[in-house]
Amino acid sequence: MVGYIKLHAPHLFDIVQSDGSTFRCSEAFVLKYLDRHLGWSYRRATKTAKKLPDNLDEVLTEAFLREAYTIR
Repeated sequence: MVGYIKLHAPHLFDIVQSDGSTFRCSEAFVLKYLDRHLGWSYRRATKTAKKLPDNLDEVLTEAFLREAYTIR
């Protein structure tokens, strides 16, 4: 988002407010913009499994064979 603003409206980063602050494209700004203007909401990524199954080799072999059969 910073790159897009710098390309299309670089002057926004040069404006100094009355309190001496300048525009910052913070994470909070981006999240609010996405929510208000695009209707998107922030979702956290799912967590990975903490342990691998006991039959990991068998599961991977079967998955590989299914994929190879599909490609063939």
